Amino acid sequence: MAKTRRDTAKQTLRRLMRDGAADLARHLHGVMTSDDPAGPHKARVTLRRLRVVLAVFKPLIARKLYARQQSTLRATFRLLGTLRDADVLALALNTPELHAAAATTRAQVRATLTPPHLHRFKGHAWARRHTRKTRNAPDLRLAAAAFDRVWQALQSGSPDLIHLPPEPRHELRKSLKTLRYLGDAFAPFAPDALKALQEDLGTLNDHATARSHGLPAPDDAPFLATAQTHWTTLRASPPWWPTP
Repeated sequence: MAKTRRDTAKQTLRRLMRDGAADLARHLHGVMTSDDPAGPHKARVTLRRLRVVLAVFKPLIARKLYARQQSTLRATFRLLGTLRDADVLALALNTPELHAAAATTRAQVRATLTPPHLHRFKGHAWARRHTRKTRNAPDLRLAAAAFDRVWQALQSGSPDLIHLPPEPRHELRKSLKTLRYLGDAFAPFAPDALKALQEDLGTLNDHATARSHGLPAPDDAPFLATAQTHWTTLRASPPWWPTP
């Protein structure tokens, strides 16, 4: 659905949560009925997107409801993460033992998985008190504020990616995902460096995962150099998201 500046925050919250819930139901059905490793990954991406949407509209949502929704989505994300990790390892090493382990994990996840209940945000009971004016204001006000928060956090990080320790580098990758998902909902024309840097950091994360299992991995140096180029370019990019 094409977005317009006439959309209110309340309308956009309802639309994004409705569409996200439909996507999640479809992907979870795939997890339950298919062994395709893409299923858990797609479901986890949708869960991340839903959590980002909730975070954008957090100022409007009753505190207890917000905490409950985020907790439910987080628990499902972590559960599917066990299956995603098992699938990735089995595909990377392609041994009978790892494929068997992934099949066992899949059965356990299916036995445990309960689709998270997502609030429809109908009526007024979901809303935080004294937010009526903001609920009926253009949605881009809250979206722009969310973009600004993530962008400022990224800009405050180290410009030197090559010598950044793995843990802060992982946090950077998560922030980039948040920025990307914000863009998908509100500003799809993101700099090419954003997607490229995500891919760079994903490759480096794969190397780290392989090493954690005692497996050989390529030298990180050339990948870090490429990531540094994309990081420098992204940091110098002007804001591309719409502002009210």
